[in-house]
Amino acid sequence: MDVPNSDITLPFQAYEVVSIITNATVQSEVMIYSMVGGSGGSINLKVVRPSLSPPYSVNTTVAYGCSAQSFQSALSSFNSFSSYGMSVERNIYDSNNNIINTTASASKIDYVVSFYLLRPAAYQAEKFIVSYLNYTGLFVTTPTTSHSDLINGTWGLTIGNLPIALAQSNSNLPYNIGASTLQAALQQINGY
Repeated sequence: MDVPNSDITLPFQAYEVVSIITNATVQSEVMIYSMVGGSGGSINLKVVRPSLSPPYSVNTTVAYGCSAQSFQSALSSFNSFSSYGMSVERNIYDSNNNIINTTASASKIDYVVSFYLLRPAAYQAEKFIVSYLNYTGLFVTTPTTSHSDLINGTWGLTIGNLPIALAQSNSNLPYNIGASTLQAALQQINGY
């Protein structure tokens, strides 16, 4: 950006914005998908939205005890999951609710799915149509944590590796600062 300068020998002074620093935090949405009981087979997950034209109908199959990566891959085939910064962790439990390393004596397998971007409310409320293929247990969905607002906290600007000194207080600008307030803060900098 070009910034006017009071030195009349120069037509302007150019400043480069080197970085924008934020301490903003976001609480992820977390869902747990549990395979309870069973020892083999697979589970077909399907989403149908008949009100769309053409209707949305997508299904995918996950094997009993599949890896976290395989489960994430399966979920990625649905548009309600694929673009929301998802990660998956698999936890295997025995009948005493202790974490174990093998599916051979598993009582329950949890897939903890975290979303780092806010999904629309309709996607969060959407349920799978579940079909069991040679699987004798249950497939249970448990929402545990709701996503927080997308932006919160404060941020600061750095120009030419020197922090901006704001006359009002400091460079901890609120995430939702108004345009006129930001303009007034910038005008406190020599050269603006």
